Amino acid sequence: METSIKNEIGLTVEEQAFVDAAKRALEIKEKISFLKKKEKEAMDALEAYAKGDELVTIYGYTFQVFSRVGSVVYADIPELRNIDLNQYRSEPVKMRKISFNKEFDI
Repeated sequence: METSIKNEIGLTVEEQAFVDAAKRALEIKEKISFLKKKEKEAMDALEAYAKGDELVTIYGYTFQVFSRVGSVVYADIPELRNIDLNQYRSEPVKMRKISFNKEFDI
């Protein structure tokens, strides 16, 4: 029986590589969250500057406010309640998520 070499906390090289990648992904996720907040603050400031105008261009920078129609809530359409809508769905979209249980912090 082959045993894998483990580091000082009992992880194999492959497990440590996974942990390292997970840590990087979470650090980046936190940075993105911070930057999204900063982006919202900047966009709010631009919208306030625009004072209701839908399009403002100054020195090559263009700020535009627009709307798009909302999603259809199919569950609210009585005629569709007994119809299997799955046959009309497009291909599934692959999603990925990373989370961390802080009690395992290394």
